[in-house]
Amino acid sequence: MARTFNMILVRGKWVRGVNAGGANTNYANNPQYRMKISNKRDYASECSIIVSLTQSIRDRRSAKNIGFRIYKVSNKDKKEPIFGPNFINNSSNVVEKTQTWIDYREVTLTLTVPAGDYCIVPSTFEAGVASEFLLRVWVDDRWQCDMKDGVQVRVKDYQCCFVCCHYGASPCGCCLFMFRRCSACCCKCRGSNCSEQEDDSYQLSSNKNKTKNIPIQRI
Repeated sequence: MARTFNMILVRGKWVRGVNAGGANTNYANNPQYRMKISNKRDYASECSIIVSLTQSIRDRRSAKNIGFRIYKVSNKDKKEPIFGPNFINNSSNVVEKTQTWIDYREVTLTLTVPAGDYCIVPSTFEAGVASEFLLRVWVDDRWQCDMKDGVQVRVKDYQCCFVCCHYGASPCGCCLFMFRRCSACCCKCRGSNCSEQEDDSYQLSSNKNKTKNIPIQRI
């Protein structure tokens, strides 16, 4: 038996002098991605989502400290085309954020949210740092997630007992979906079963058509 998810992905970049505000003094001057989550046919009142930010790097030494915040947008605030410092710097609007800005290739958060409007704001730690990134959001198929400029793909994730990696077998779908973090944190398991299946989809290449697909079976 398999569960189906919607994955929304969008490519962006921090441009020095334009939208590379950093994580401290000028956080409002970072890319802002609005998303609307609505319940299609789920009995539950909240939806579990996974948000992933992957930076483009040529090698480990070029990695930047990255992270992101997720904001809840009220009906009043969603009329604003761009959120300014008054909204962004108000901690009561923050639903969740990465615990630290770190030089991993990929940082991820899993959270449960009710239906509504949200805004994801990714950033580097230091202001004025130019880099490209990939933002991805996974949402259960029973929910709808709309994001401007986002590309939506349906993916399947198969149930398992989560012991396949431990016993040395090839990881199944849900392990790949939930535990694709080995190479993201640059641990020393390169060459093992799980890291061989690791998602290298955003390692920088001069030819973007060479980007690998996410290792989850598509419908």
